[in-house]
Amino acid sequence: MSDHHAKQSAFPLGHAISLGQLDRDPNRVYAELRRNEPVSWVSCTGSWFLTRHRDILQVLRDAERFTVADPNSLLSIIFGKQILSIDGNEHRRQRLALNPSFTPKALRETLTHKITGRAESLIGKLTHSHVIELRSSFASRYPVQNILDFFGIADRLEPSMRQWYDSFEKALSNFKHDPAIEAHAKKNVGHFMDMLQQQLAGENHSEFLTVLSSIADMSTEDTCRNALTIFFGGISTVEALILNATWSLCADKHLMQRVLDDRSLIKPLLEETMRWASPVQSSIRIATENTAINGIAIAKGDRVACMLGAANRDPELWENPDDFDIDRRNLARHIGFSSGSHFCLGSHLARLEAEIAIDLLLETLPGLSFNPELASAITGYEFRQPRELHLVWDKN
Repeated sequence: MSDHHAKQSAFPLGHAISLGQLDRDPNRVYAELRRNEPVSWVSCTGSWFLTRHRDILQVLRDAERFTVADPNSLLSIIFGKQILSIDGNEHRRQRLALNPSFTPKALRETLTHKITGRAESLIGKLTHSHVIELRSSFASRYPVQNILDFFGIADRLEPSMRQWYDSFEKALSNFKHDPAIEAHAKKNVGHFMDMLQQQLAGENHSEFLTVLSSIADMSTEDTCRNALTIFFGGISTVEALILNATWSLCADKHLMQRVLDDRSLIKPLLEETMRWASPVQSSIRIATENTAINGIAIAKGDRVACMLGAANRDPELWENPDDFDIDRRNLARHIGFSSGSHFCLGSHLARLEAEIAIDLLLETLPGLSFNPELASAITGYEFRQPRELHLVWDKN
């Protein structure tokens, strides 16, 4: 029996999974795997799925046996070598250089005013109508504008940046390996690289771009590829966090009223959103040696998918994990921003942007709720959020 057929036989639940199932409702799939095949070979993705929090944490924190360096990953195919595809001393050196720019104190002191201004401008435009589609009108634009400010790039590039981002998102979830999707994204990677090289050649750099370009032993191309990765991450998580948190508020009127009455609850709201609807659902590693996870043999070179969304609903850690509950005592244990050496560099920036956005949305748009005439569902396997979020508010 071939290795492929042996895996199909040994892991029937994993073999039966389809990408369509994962897109519609991955949590039901994860729950069944956690109970019966916590380490499972999922044929449609060509990878091992881990769905238990403890197993996932073990892999994410073991860069010796499980590496991000995978030249065949979608991330490497589209973005090339960059900070998310390296481990060891090289990764450590780059992270140490970048970390000071992403501390809560540094971000609040340098960016709060600009981020607030961006939010006020965009949300102010929503007051012209009582009917809103929040993604296109706000959530898809706001993080792009903030990342432009962070890099010191002109506002006129916002439409191009958004177009590039959309092509990257499609390519990074292109598990069917559609060549047209890949080619379009690579073309836009080239456009981004050209744009940033021109930016670097100019005299006026943002403080962060100066830091990024000053890392020792890095070429201009290395700098641009790291910027590309930070640019993408700086949009994807923020957009999803705002949409998923707003969706959760609208789904629970009691919760909405609690947060309206006490804005300090926005912080646990965002943490529970990261747990309950993790914007990025997986973190991929490659086994560097023959090893085992929970007694299951993993061969050197095998791809291991640490399903963050599954870990964040593990009943071993959270009682009634499918419930949205901002009063959980152990919310800090969620791994929506991953864990280990590749913990999300921009996690504090994402929190700051989302906190400002949710506060201003509630302040400016009283009575915010779902539009009863248009459905809005959270979907997605790799990047999970509403593709459209249709809302209404009390415009008096």
